[in-house]
Amino acid sequence: MGAGLCGSTNQAHMRYAFVQDQLTQGEREAIARVFLPEGAVGGARDRSELKMLWKQLGETVQWAAAPTEWEASKASVARDSLPGFWRGYLNASASDDGETCTLATFEFVCAGRKVARCKKIRDGHARVRALFEARGFRRAVMSGIELVVQSLQEKETCSAAELAAVVRGHYGVNVPAEFLPCDIPGLDPTQSVLYESAEFVGVKDMDQAVLLRYLPREGVALSYCAELQRAFRAVFPTAEVVLGDSEERDWLPWLHTREWADAESCLEVIREAQFRLSSELDLTETVS
Repeated sequence: MGAGLCGSTNQAHMRYAFVQDQLTQGEREAIARVFLPEGAVGGARDRSELKMLWKQLGETVQWAAAPTEWEASKASVARDSLPGFWRGYLNASASDDGETCTLATFEFVCAGRKVARCKKIRDGHARVRALFEARGFRRAVMSGIELVVQSLQEKETCSAAELAAVVRGHYGVNVPAEFLPCDIPGLDPTQSVLYESAEFVGVKDMDQAVLLRYLPREGVALSYCAELQRAFRAVFPTAEVVLGDSEERDWLPWLHTREWADAESCLEVIREAQFRLSSELDLTETVS
């Protein structure tokens, strides 16, 4: 009996340490407010209430809420977080009374769900960064943006339907073979200086369909450069946006730092970035 009590105590200490490490004070306070609302008596809730409590927590804590479009499409975060929460609870609830859940267990499960979701987001962003290690992919994305803006540059604004049609017709369509040699059957992309990623990178990774979901669906006089930039920033976000990591604030400055105020400024930014990339390629070929 003493050994069993000791083991239970050690588990409680480990869980408490895990919660302390993974949850901020603000998050723990939010969990406590949901689990023990004002006027509540006792330190446990009926297990039949837990799914409702998890949904309530999602109204105040981002990692318990429904995922963003980027998290769902690029980081494989489940659109419904409830099944994952419930599995986590079932795995963690052996030490609780069968009909109730303690605040400590609820906190532990919440911390576990936060860790799992953040790992998926971190891995998803790493995959996005890996795409841009293939210089040909960078050239393909920039070339696609250039073609879209060139098609609209005679106008100051356009409709949502027109913008979507131009993106469908020019972004991720008829990409030059030298940009994405991995899409050419029988060609070894690793032999090209344009292809430096360890992963297979192709036209599908340009995510035209995801980009279209971020564009406005209504509107007749849109500032199309601003809307394009907003959408591209959502498809290829910085780590600061998805993880709160300010150290990667300068990633893809032509997209995340420079502003696309109008067609002229957008094309200037893109062409400057293309020139710098071409200069890097020239240097690489000279050295090799």
